Amino acid sequence: MKELNELINDYVFDQTNPDLNYKLGIKYMELKQYAASSNYLLKAAELSTYPYTKSNALYLIALNYFKLGDRVDEVKLMCDYSIAEDPTNPKPYALKCVVLSNQGDWIGMVNTARTGVNIEAFSGEYDEIYIDEDILLMYLAYACMRLGIKDEAITIFQSLKNHKNINIKHYSREFLKSYGIE
Repeated sequence: MKELNELINDYVFDQTNPDLNYKLGIKYMELKQYAASSNYLLKAAELSTYPYTKSNALYLIALNYFKLGDRVDEVKLMCDYSIAEDPTNPKPYALKCVVLSNQGDWIGMVNTARTGVNIEAFSGEYDEIYIDEDILLMYLAYACMRLGIKDEAITIFQSLKNHKNINIKHYSREFLKSYGIE
């Protein structure tokens, strides 16, 4: 990616370019300048005609709010906007599940995770980070466990106990072991 100075120079001549706004948002995010990042990402979401760009920009704004801390309502709202733009983007579902878990909102977490899991197919455009249906399944199982829906949690954790992601595999096996299930 271009350096910040180059991006700003390009921006001066083309402020309505959604890709340029998106790249500036990413660059400022890397510099931990979350307010500036959010401004450019919001402009990218407004200007873009592509659901992927809109959804991902709104997700990144939610992530900026999450990194700032103490902005849970804004995080959830931006996740909802991101999902509305592209329901096949798994990232806002996962981030919203984290926030709901931190708040102890297990019913909201079950609803969010279940909605994300029930999406027919995730778009391949979101493969740059490891968030997929199985992460959402783990969140669903965890929330079910917290709500006392033990049978569903056990079934999900059993399906994840040999997962390729070591964290999912470990957590699933530990849960099952706590119930005497191997």
